[in-house]
Amino acid sequence: MRLVLLIISVLITVPGLASAQSVLERVLSQINGATNLAKINGTYANIAESVRSAGTVTPGITTTENVAANIFNAPDSTRIWYVDTTSAVITSGDIGKTFASGDGTTVGNGLPLGGAITVNADGSIEVDPGGGSISIYDQEGALNTVTGMARNLSVLPGVVVYQNISGQYLLYKPSAITPGDWTPLYVDVEVTSESTFAPSVSIAIDGSITNIITGLTAATAEAAAGAATATEFMMPALDFGDMATTALGAVNTGDITLGVNSAVDEAATTTTRAISAAMTVIGGSADTGALVLNVASNAGAINGSIQNTMAQVNGTIGGLSTTALGAVNTGTIVSGVNAAVAGIVGMSGQTASGL
Repeated sequence: MRLVLLIISVLITVPGLASAQSVLERVLSQINGATNLAKINGTYANIAESVRSAGTVTPGITTTENVAANIFNAPDSTRIWYVDTTSAVITSGDIGKTFASGDGTTVGNGLPLGGAITVNADGSIEVDPGGGSISIYDQEGALNTVTGMARNLSVLPGVVVYQNISGQYLLYKPSAITPGDWTPLYVDVEVTSESTFAPSVSIAIDGSITNIITGLTAATAEAAAGAATATEFMMPALDFGDMATTALGAVNTGDITLGVNSAVDEAATTTTRAISAAMTVIGGSADTGALVLNVASNAGAINGSIQNTMAQVNGTIGGLSTTALGAVNTGTIVSGVNAAVAGIVGMSGQTASGL
């Protein structure tokens, strides 16, 4: 019995990461964004290109969850701070407001002369006592006396919104709530998961050959004599012929031939004629240019592999050849007068005796 295991390695050419945009799209985008270019009187492109897709974007999914209310989704009447015992209340509806002494509000009228309280976006407050003293009670009922310099008071961590049977809302810590008097408030909140991006991993050009041969699946003959058993396996014999594969990316063999711009002036009388002809290669003027592209571009993987896996078989393989090429450009760009001179001169309308 002979076991042959043969694997021909993969031959793959992989270009660098590339955009799903074409070459011409990227070039034109660069030109549109440039500010230091001369006026372009023409764009001439001869392009062979293989572009793979950029990938797929899966948008996020929006679901509704019932969560404990907080300062950002609580009713505007939710109490956050008490000023001067319980005589004035700052609620979540006051976020963004500033109360000053004597402003006519319940909070402002209880402040000392020159005093002010600003409610920040996160529910914290900036307390300026002016020339006096301000008493603030937090979510646990603790007293904060602010005297002299201004002071920032932050909302305690772990606070949630509670509701009592009379419909009042309170931002408080669970440890300070009397059971039975208040219950946690729950609200429906829309939650959207992040979108995901899956880059393209498909091979743009696949010219591979794959052969997988497995020989033995079961014994073909078995003989038993007492305690001894003899098993005979039939080993298949295979003969592979020649294998050849060719995988080509973008191939450009085109030509770009540019002629000339011409200007002809002619003046004639009954006896004389004067002709002035000027010819300029396209893009050759000092104040103008021409964009000429002769490009072969491949933005995807090229697989020109041969893979043969032989297990539990006898066999031979003939000649193997594989070719994998990326972008190939053998084109040319010719810019000049070439054979267009006669035609351009002829445009002036002169007779055989003229220029």
